[in-house]
Amino acid sequence: DTDLGMDGMMEYTVGPLAMGESATFPVRVHVPYAAQVGDHDTAQIEVTSMGDTSLTEMGSLTTMVVGEYGVDLEPEMSAGSGTRGGVITYTLHLTNTGMLTDTINVSVTGASAGWAMLPVDSFMLGSGEATDVIVVVTIPSDAAGGAYPIMITATSMHDPAEMDDVAITTTVN
Repeated sequence: DTDLGMDGMMEYTVGPLAMGESATFPVRVHVPYAAQVGDHDTAQIEVTSMGDTSLTEMGSLTTMVVGEYGVDLEPEMSAGSGTRGGVITYTLHLTNTGMLTDTINVSVTGASAGWAMLPVDSFMLGSGEATDVIVVVTIPSDAAGGAYPIMITATSMHDPAEMDDVAITTTVN
């Protein structure tokens, strides 16, 4: 049973409990809409025995506003074609979709990764901020005709689980 007392304090009844038994109870926290990442507040918790009100225990719970990291790299796929010795420039769009400023690192992988060069491979972006990522692909003069895949991956420095990638296919004519 819960009740918000006259002084704004929440009261919760648990029990009865046998000797040595424990129980959990909910604590509701209201985080104001205007709270910023990193803001925190501490609630004092007092537990009192109903059988002997002189038996009390104090504790505290701290709530902190945390932010999330996020990365978006577009388009999902990109393709271009050229001749042996040619240069193709791809422009990708990188957005920090997280709630915090983050450094996002961009890397190249795949069988043809050696063909690709990133003039800039690390970007510090504020929340919601976006920038272009330039990928320069130089087709070797001895490349055989066909399609060559390259994977471009953008990864949050602060949360490596947050990542996105783009598949680039370069076709040699």
